[in-house]
Amino acid sequence: MAAGWIIPVSTIFLLQTTLSFQSRLIPIMFPALAATFGWQAGMVGYFSAANILGALCILIAGSGFIRHFGGVRALQYGLLLGAMGMSLFYLPLIATALLACMLTGFGQGFASPVGSEVLQRFCPPNRRNLLFSVKQAGVPLGGVIAGLVIAPLIDHSGWRFALLCSIALSLLANGLTWRWRNQIDTPPKRGLSKDSDDSLAQRIARQVSAPLRSLRSGPGLSSLAVVGSMMSATQACWFTFTAIYFVTELDYSLAVAGAVFAMMQATGVVGRIFLGWAADRSGKPLGILLLCAVVGTACSLLLYQSNASWPLGTLLLLSGLAGLSVSSWNGVHLAEIARRTPASLVAESAAGSAILINCTNAIAPIMFATLATVTGGLSSSWLIPASFSLVAAVMLIWLMGRRTS
Repeated sequence: MAAGWIIPVSTIFLLQTTLSFQSRLIPIMFPALAATFGWQAGMVGYFSAANILGALCILIAGSGFIRHFGGVRALQYGLLLGAMGMSLFYLPLIATALLACMLTGFGQGFASPVGSEVLQRFCPPNRRNLLFSVKQAGVPLGGVIAGLVIAPLIDHSGWRFALLCSIALSLLANGLTWRWRNQIDTPPKRGLSKDSDDSLAQRIARQVSAPLRSLRSGPGLSSLAVVGSMMSATQACWFTFTAIYFVTELDYSLAVAGAVFAMMQATGVVGRIFLGWAADRSGKPLGILLLCAVVGTACSLLLYQSNASWPLGTLLLLSGLAGLSVSSWNGVHLAEIARRTPASLVAESAAGSAILINCTNAIAPIMFATLATVTGGLSSSWLIPASFSLVAAVMLIWLMGRRTS
């Protein structure tokens, strides 16, 4: 039992990696879709927003589904919905593509509350930051697979074949984890709360508002959740626009753009694990988050200054540094949210934080795309993620001064 966390962490890690792969596939595949169907480059921001909207719908209203079926099964069903959604990309319609992005977002909506609830039950307290970060490392790892495997596969065999391989990968991950559900999930709780004095509408409204109300249950929780939403907005812009920026503004091939994207994701894998270890070792998770916010601001400003004359090695280095900062804060943030929350409300507070995160995740790419449309290019839009991470840094300095940790 000393290592009773291995199977739960491994199962959540594999499911979250595959769910992330489904979402990261969208910005990687978009240049090929745009070339085939004649879509404008900035439209990838709206595709990303649709993906995040799907996640947000689950975060707001999916707690009953998780209680009914169990967390692991909810992730598996989300993965199946994502596979169904990816098949819609074969249709040459913007409307079905937006629906596909929304369906792949459903599984992402389950990932944060389910992962936090499962890990909070199984992880030893002295390894919480590290194991939360290991779980969160699955998010950029999905991007590594998309960048290093799918982008060259698109160049070699076309996006339709690459998409078919992606659907098969999703089904494989589902099959590999199906048997572990009963060992990990708690017994299902069926139905809504049965308070005879409340109407069905009131009970549903209470369920929907519970994640946000839970952010008042611990010291500094609501402010920390806002910090996460700011840092995640920066991350959303980097994940959504890096590949298309390298193809359309810096004149690189999709394979090179995919390699750069994969570099950012790979350093994000290493960064999440290292920062989780550092937060446990130092006992200063807010300081770790502040470092990520400051470096993330600098990376966005540097990419704003970039142009086609910059050496590829410099751009790879910048992308790697962004992976260590823009993409590596999540595990420490989730662990700190869980630490400040009463044990009975961990899943709710994780969902509440994720609701705020996904709201800014939906807004930030639209802001980026709108500014790109107004200015006629993507370069100036990198000031938007720089602004979000700068706000996060200021809030973290204020939080550290309150001594709420």
